[in-house]
Amino acid sequence: MNEQKHFPQNKKRFVNPLPASFEKYDHYYKTEICVTGVTANDISVLLHDHLLEVMISEPSFSDEPVNRRKSSPVFKLPLPGDADMEFGSAEYRDNKLTIYLSRFADPLHCTSHELVVYS
Repeated sequence: MNEQKHFPQNKKRFVNPLPASFEKYDHYYKTEICVTGVTANDISVLLHDHLLEVMISEPSFSDEPVNRRKSSPVFKLPLPGDADMEFGSAEYRDNKLTIYLSRFADPLHCTSHELVVYS
């Protein structure tokens, strides 16, 4: 059941250049972010300190395709205390990055993780 469709209230405020939505359901959170001109391999989703960050890889000036550097985050979202930082999934299709995070009844300690983005 979809309880609300807005970004969580938090003391940290971020200005995000990408259109996005945040939805709270009974057992999980869902975030959708419009990201164009990239592939799933170009996107990194990082979770740390109850913060979700999306980063886009930029090609380096080297001819090596493996040699890529991460840009600064293009999207930041403070997450509610009951968001599970250890279990989540991310999918990129049709220029839309969809991220799912489980919810817990009791807030957990903060950990850092990177989600694999599937296409």
